[in-house]
Amino acid sequence: MDTYRYHGHSMSDPGSTYRTRDEISNMRQVRDPIDRVRKLIISHDIATEKELKDMEKEVDAAVAQAKVRSYL
Repeated sequence: MDTYRYHGHSMSDPGSTYRTRDEISNMRQVRDPIDRVRKLIISHDIATEKELKDMEKEVDAAVAQAKVRSYL
């Protein structure tokens, strides 16, 4: 699996000087790593779309709870 850097290496390197917004947008649509792995998981019958969505909801709830706790 190849990688693609959506942002520059640092604040002084915005990444937009050598790549266009269209290129970055296209890469997100065509080669998004999370979407690719999601499709692999489903195609290899590791989990269903519903199971993955349920996992996402659990993670979102855990993150929201952690945010609340961090303010206490």
